[in-house]
Amino acid sequence: MDKIKDDPYLMDHNYDGIQELDNPMPTWWLITFFVTIVFAGIYYFHYELSQITSSDIELKQELAEVEALRNAAQASEPKMEATDLNALVSDTNAIAAGKKQYDLRCAACHGPAGGGGIGPNLTDDWWIHGKGSIQDIHGIVANGVLDKGMPAWKEMMSASDVNHVSAYVVSLKGTNPANAKKAEGQKVE
Repeated sequence: MDKIKDDPYLMDHNYDGIQELDNPMPTWWLITFFVTIVFAGIYYFHYELSQITSSDIELKQELAEVEALRNAAQASEPKMEATDLNALVSDTNAIAAGKKQYDLRCAACHGPAGGGGIGPNLTDDWWIHGKGSIQDIHGIVANGVLDKGMPAWKEMMSASDVNHVSAYVVSLKGTNPANAKKAEGQKVE
């Protein structure tokens, strides 16, 4: 018991017979503590006070790179003229490719047979946007109708996929699927 009383780390006070030791912090803990303080100072200087790199600057640079890549990809896509789009309507391969994309991206809103759902019926002669021509349909598919919740698919699909989906939608006219949505918009002959 005398050995404990002679301990240099034993504090003088006594609480209910319990004495407290005043041991120093472990060296590894102190080193870690001071390293984190130094790191915090360097981090704050680097990201908040200096203009060496900034996450805002990095984000703007990366978005500019993505935009340049997108523009390059769109420029490399062949542009379709109205006659080319009309030719796709009779191309069975284009319609099959369009159906594949339609089933993947469009059927959730327009129904698997184009009869409508959340989106309008694509099989009748009534159109909310445009006159139902391949050019109008292509513009709607490519640019979307944001006020109705339809995204601009040109941002998410290749130009050829947009062309094929447009051709497939034209091929749906007059198919009269079961449980088709009621006519909306204006009747187009």
